[in-house]
Amino acid sequence: IIKNDAMCMPWNLFFNEYNGVDFTKDDMVSVCSSLLNKRLEEGSTFSESLFSDDCSSILRMYLKSTEVEDPEESLQCPLSSLGLLAKSSKNKNAYIKTSPAKDTLHRLAVLYVIVSNLPREKQSVRINELVTGANNIGRVFNLNRVKVNEYLDQLKISGYLTINRTAGLDMVYLNDSITPADVLTKYYEEVRVR
Repeated sequence: IIKNDAMCMPWNLFFNEYNGVDFTKDDMVSVCSSLLNKRLEEGSTFSESLFSDDCSSILRMYLKSTEVEDPEESLQCPLSSLGLLAKSSKNKNAYIKTSPAKDTLHRLAVLYVIVSNLPREKQSVRINELVTGANNIGRVFNLNRVKVNEYLDQLKISGYLTINRTAGLDMVYLNDSITPADVLTKYYEEVRVR
């Protein structure tokens, strides 16, 4: 969803460019619509009301609600279980971007994002690119450098990649040529075994 900026521009802007902390929906809409205006070709416009609705959808999709009384009445999105957004403790009408708990984000989901962002001919990427690069794991999952390294270490232990942190290289090398579809297959095989 986040990577598809042609069809899901608000998602792309929110996760890749919006750095709001303790933000309200109005803050989010205002800043993200300004970012969108910078991307539009001269003379192009967009529906501000639809853009605002999309921002509301983002909040509903990723905000983990703990106040649902009857689970069968819940229309909560499955992505909310990642916990990428939370209510602010400072302002009841505000939100904060949060990292998922370790037990909610599978290491193969992280590998999937890494692999889908690599150009076909490349089998390596800088750790900094994983942390700060558009559509990459730092942005998509709100992971800081420490958490990115924790997931990389899990993937290294599982044999999917090698990490070179010597002499300032900070490079990640995939051990095998693997496609996003291969990662999905491995994920479903592993989850089925449990």
